[in-house]
Amino acid sequence: MDLLLLAYILVYMVDSLNEKKFRKNFGENVKKYRNELGLVQEKFAEKVGIAIGTISTIESGHNFPSSPNIIALAKGLNQPVYKLFVFDEYNMTIEDPELQSILVDAFKGLTLKQRKVALKLVQSVSEMDLN
Repeated sequence: MDLLLLAYILVYMVDSLNEKKFRKNFGENVKKYRNELGLVQEKFAEKVGIAIGTISTIESGHNFPSSPNIIALAKGLNQPVYKLFVFDEYNMTIEDPELQSILVDAFKGLTLKQRKVALKLVQSVSEMDLN
């Protein structure tokens, strides 16, 4: 399993109760980084090889891109993939009861094998230099 898929799984687990909000936050990040580059949707779509309509639905949160498109978006935005998945609302500390509750609920629905994969993902992320 590649790191991109694992990152998606972790973030999705944390926000599994509100997939619509997750897609919206992801799309807002794409739009923010595209605007920072000074690109309109049409030019950005050409740059990354994704249809302008698809870019529009991703940015609006109506559609979530496939793994290859996530990689294309990140490259086109000159950002590491993980940055597309970092939302301001995830600035909670581990002591935050809300975060603890979300994580417990997310893990409750997993099989033992899935829990092991999720734990390995968290451990691998903690070893990454994300700066």
